[in-house]
Amino acid sequence: MRSGSDSIVLVNHAWAGQWPPGSPVFHQTARRYLLFPPNQHLKFALLRLTIIFNNSSNQPALQITIPLRILTMTSKNHPGTLVALPLRHTKAIARNPEFFSQESYLNQIDEHFESVAAPSPLGDDSPKPDSGDAKAPASFILCGMGGIGKTELAIEYVLSRQDKFDAVFWVLADTTKNLASSFAEIAKRLGLSSEPGNEPDDVMAREVVRGWLANPVGRFTDNDGKVTTRKGRWLFVFDNADDPEILCDWMPSQGPGAILVTSRDPTIRESPFLTDGLDLSSLSPEEGGDMLRRLSKREDEVDAVDLCIKIATALGGVPLAISQMCAIMRRKNLSLKEFKEYYKEDAKSLLSMKVAGMSSALPKYDRTIWTTWAVDQLPPNAYALLKILVVLDPDTIQEQLLRSGANDVEPPDYPKTGKAYFDARAKLIQSSLVKRDIATHELSIHRLVQDVVRERLTSDELHDIFASAAILLAAVWPFASGTDPTRNQAWRTPICEKYSPHIIRLEVMFGPSIRNREYTGTVKSAAVFSSYSWYVYHPPKVLQANSRKVYDGTELHGPVRAVRSARTDHP
Repeated sequence: MRSGSDSIVLVNHAWAGQWPPGSPVFHQTARRYLLFPPNQHLKFALLRLTIIFNNSSNQPALQITIPLRILTMTSKNHPGTLVALPLRHTKAIARNPEFFSQESYLNQIDEHFESVAAPSPLGDDSPKPDSGDAKAPASFILCGMGGIGKTELAIEYVLSRQDKFDAVFWVLADTTKNLASSFAEIAKRLGLSSEPGNEPDDVMAREVVRGWLANPVGRFTDNDGKVTTRKGRWLFVFDNADDPEILCDWMPSQGPGAILVTSRDPTIRESPFLTDGLDLSSLSPEEGGDMLRRLSKREDEVDAVDLCIKIATALGGVPLAISQMCAIMRRKNLSLKEFKEYYKEDAKSLLSMKVAGMSSALPKYDRTIWTTWAVDQLPPNAYALLKILVVLDPDTIQEQLLRSGANDVEPPDYPKTGKAYFDARAKLIQSSLVKRDIATHELSIHRLVQDVVRERLTSDELHDIFASAAILLAAVWPFASGTDPTRNQAWRTPICEKYSPHIIRLEVMFGPSIRNREYTGTVKSAAVFSSYSWYVYHPPKVLQANSRKVYDGTELHGPVRAVRSARTDHP
């Protein structure tokens, strides 16, 4: 199949009848001829290739014709000019001077990547470019909601650990177009060139890059000018890889390297090629307070430690929110106390505000919290479900609550069938806006997500959501009349304990407006509040010892006051 030392021509008779249809040998051999050895100067003339597969049953042969665009490509990587290492393809990133150290996460990534064996020297004149490396690279994924710090953590890892790797590549993996563009650039960095007007297509560029990663032979020059040839160790970062199918098509499968992925979609970790990683969580109140105090430059204010902890807690410990609010604080020359007052009065404008010049390692993070989460890009049924979640207790939201009364909920976009609910839930999970405990069938949502979404809703929209939440609660609440002899029995306790936090949450948000006659509530909400009040004042004779909620006087009496103020004749 080779005609001359500097060219390969694939002809139709070479493979005729040698392999059965779909044979792995055929695909591997074809790929090898597409991925030219990096230590030879080759020209490819890829012609229309006809492959004839014979079989043992004497039936007519299967003929497959593969049209291939004539493409002439040369490699600069002939014996004298192998890829010069170390190589850095990281121009898209820059170190963030405001990065809040999370050394424990960086160490966990280090420990995982230590499983990658160091490459062995091959000698100056004896590289074996066709041998490849059958070992799969180590992979690690950072998951979490937008703004939680995935990309910043990956950038810090790359720039603080790049000396551990001979080649480092960073690509934006949100779309096939961005991946194709990045791989074409990397292919050129690896020495691939093409004649003008005959550039490599996406598939060729991808396979050339993956071929080199499988066998990363390079040229190393020491301080004395001595040149050695050996395999290098690489790190490849796929940032913002939210589509598992796209990621799978582009990830290298072999080679002495490590793959680091950032993604909002936690379900990617269920794929066979990405099983190890971290689900990044919010900063603790103390960590968030430390970050806010340092970035705001308000360390010397009175009660700075306490105020910073309270503000960071209000921001849910989300690093992006803390960073943006600190920039606004500096821009508006606000003290910590003034910012706390401002946020309490008008959180919506602060969370929607852009600040020019805010430090960021990537241009894409010049966004508000709302645009970072892309809530307005959710499908209608996912957004309708999310709006219900933002008025419920955030820590434990039973899926039975969300589904039992779905048919009676008025908003047309709310998922009423099983399929619609599963699809809506999947979108919220893939965006890391909610988390799911598959064993208990419970959801949880970040408090800042609730705050931000609610701030975007009008009063009328919130009242509609309240009415829908009351309908859903009424479908699962264990109502009992005053004459029911079983009303005080312990069977009601676990059910009431399960759903009481949601009733309390609704009262906290809507009770004041109901008591002040600014909002009249609904028949369903009055019924739920009334039954809850009866449960509180006339508890079952035997209460569970492991009750999950301890109510104080304010929480106990809130729904009662709301019931007394509600007009139950409201539809």
